[in-house]
Amino acid sequence: MIVVGKGKSGLSAKELLESLGHKVELVETDANAEALAKNYKEKFIVVSPGINKRHNFFKPFLKRGIMLESEVNLGLKYIKVERIIGITGTNGKTTTVMLIAHILNSLGIEAIACGNIGLPVSNLAVGVAALGRPKVAVIELSSFMLDLPLEKKLDIGVVLNIGSGHADFHGGQKEYAEAKMNIKKAIKDDGLFFMPTSKGYEQNKEAALFSVEEIIKRMAKDAVQTFNPPAHRMEKVKEMGGVTYINNSKSTNIESTVSAIDSIDGNIILIMCGKKKPGQKYLEFFQTLSPKVVYVIVFGEIKNKVKIAHKKSGCKARLHVCNNLEEAMAHVGVDVSSTLLGSQRSATPTQIAVLFSPTAQSFDQFKNFEHRGDCFKHILK
Repeated sequence: MIVVGKGKSGLSAKELLESLGHKVELVETDANAEALAKNYKEKFIVVSPGINKRHNFFKPFLKRGIMLESEVNLGLKYIKVERIIGITGTNGKTTTVMLIAHILNSLGIEAIACGNIGLPVSNLAVGVAALGRPKVAVIELSSFMLDLPLEKKLDIGVVLNIGSGHADFHGGQKEYAEAKMNIKKAIKDDGLFFMPTSKGYEQNKEAALFSVEEIIKRMAKDAVQTFNPPAHRMEKVKEMGGVTYINNSKSTNIESTVSAIDSIDGNIILIMCGKKKPGQKYLEFFQTLSPKVVYVIVFGEIKNKVKIAHKKSGCKARLHVCNNLEEAMAHVGVDVSSTLLGSQRSATPTQIAVLFSPTAQSFDQFKNFEHRGDCFKHILK
């Protein structure tokens, strides 16, 4: 594998490639390109920042269909962080990058400034021990670094400003500006692009605060995905045959079941049960029931009250009355979920959830809500 440029970035790329099992040759643009390209077997060569892709050195490689890969992009492919912010602009890049890293570190989110600021991105990909284990990389991207395509790895891409810059390197001011705007192509599909409206240091602060706020939001969403609720509270028990089974046995009132329904996407099969409890307005519940609930199964002491309320309400969800949890689950498996799934075979599949959210106390057939939820989970084993 050839790496062009023997500076800090070239050495970093060499270290990364060697860690991936490649034999690496470091060269400069005064090397014999024809001889190097003639027997070159790899798909790309790595180019250090500041070496112009238009240089005659690269022509023999390009003629043979060998791609040019920037050191930054090589690093992005293998970088070992959770989130990435890219900052470019004619003025203020270094200040903004350092400010973002400072704010994040002050908040306890380990961040590292890299790229044009001095630390090659490839160093993060190698996982240099001295760098620790940063969660966020804040990359200063010069126009040189944006001259070659980058992976879509940025969560946030910022262009601070575009003034007169390295027009000689890029072939003109228009080409220089286009290189800066290439950062947009490196932003993930769900990422964000930002250009501040203020000037001077206020511009740096505006970009930094926007970037930090968005990163925190994204990391918070990541954390939510890894949270396991306490048992019997919206507990995902099983996913099977296109159906998700949720244990919300803690629900002993209508309000908690409505909240559970609101939090679910797709069609819902609702299982209700339990001991009668004063103040539970089942008629109102069915009159305002979300259309996501397409089937209701009820057993226990509340079943007659629920049946009457359902009939009066005109609710479109079908209702099935049975005697116990075992019968309810048998009905789910044989008659309900199979029918719903079958109706979707010719269309885009819709998520189906079986929600065990009783809306009533457990003491008619169970010791407590924990016992009730455990019985639901036992049937699903």
